[in-house]
Amino acid sequence: MKLQPATLKEVKRISTGVLLGSGIMVLVWSLVSGFDWSVLLGALLGSAAAIGNFLYLGISVQKAAAADETKAKLIMRSSYTTRMLLSVVVMILGFAVPIFQWMAVVIPLFLPRLTIVALQITGAYKPSKINESEGE
Repeated sequence: MKLQPATLKEVKRISTGVLLGSGIMVLVWSLVSGFDWSVLLGALLGSAAAIGNFLYLGISVQKAAAADETKAKLIMRSSYTTRMLLSVVVMILGFAVPIFQWMAVVIPLFLPRLTIVALQITGAYKPSKINESEGE
């Protein structure tokens, strides 16, 4: 499946925000308590999971938009369940495997939402509004 331009644009914006936020996290962590490879590896794992999660969401929305209403609901429900399960697996991995600093794994999972909020605050992201005269 080819990503639509709008989906690709949003994935790039979120990826940039996640990578920038993770970089800032590693930098601050290094300044406060010294550089630690487990923080960098945790940030990489968490960032990859966050970006992958958002990409999977975008692909699911594209598939749902092309499907009938019943199938679209099933696609989105399945996508949500799978994405949450994968996030939990990544968090467990971050806690269980000593090469990852667990907080450095978990923090990037929140960065897509923080990136969206930052884009909204700066005016760089404005959700489309439904024209009331066209109906719903």
